[in-house]
Amino acid sequence: VMSIFDLMALKAPPPGFLDSHTKRGRHLFLETTSARHAFGVVCAGWEECHADFQINRPSFPYPTIELLAAGDWVLGTGKNAQLTGSGALVLYGPSSPIALAATGPGPHRKYFLVLSGYQTSNHLEQAGIPPHETLVHVHQGPLMELYEQIITCSELPESQRKAVATA
Repeated sequence: VMSIFDLMALKAPPPGFLDSHTKRGRHLFLETTSARHAFGVVCAGWEECHADFQINRPSFPYPTIELLAAGDWVLGTGKNAQLTGSGALVLYGPSSPIALAATGPGPHRKYFLVLSGYQTSNHLEQAGIPPHETLVHVHQGPLMELYEQIITCSELPESQRKAVATA
């Protein structure tokens, strides 16, 4: 069984990592020093999804922030489901199960950022992301630029990608 730590040293996702309902994507997998670091990026990416895309994450080991950049989506949290779309930040991790499904004709595009480290929740709070929130609406322009900058790091040499992971 491959762990997320095995994924971090890869430039491309391994077979089966991406949902089969993903049309195409760009990804960055980073190598971190260990789980003892204060804050770091595990992986990031952009994906264009088919109209039948859906994920169901009853648990996920790392805090994750997905920016829904285009299309309509249904977000399920526990027993509740709600329609959302562009500009929504979907937050999940070890203690926040979610289900996310594309709905309507699309296009459906999203960015994701997977984080780790013992200071992650503090950094998210300082950035204005409330703890234990699952959905936050934002002006997506600046965030899309930030995600793009992170993903572009996949073009760096491996030694520099490692430095980015825990910067």
